[in-house]
Amino acid sequence: MNKQSILKVLNVFLLFDFLCLLVTVLLNETLPKEVFFKIHPIFGSILLFLVVAHLVLNWSWIKNSYIKRKK
Repeated sequence: MNKQSILKVLNVFLLFDFLCLLVTVLLNETLPKEVFFKIHPIFGSILLFLVVAHLVLNWSWIKNSYIKRKK
């Protein structure tokens, strides 16, 4: 599987996880506290892992676009 295919799948998971995290925040008052305090940190941890993976896979683009070499 090449990097572009992995990124396409990863981006879908990033979007889905972000939306789940957002829904848990928006439904904070209606969800039972036990449920909120169990699922919200799980979605947050997954999001952190996915963001790091996304940055690692895009590091060459980030380096070329934002980190300038001294001449």
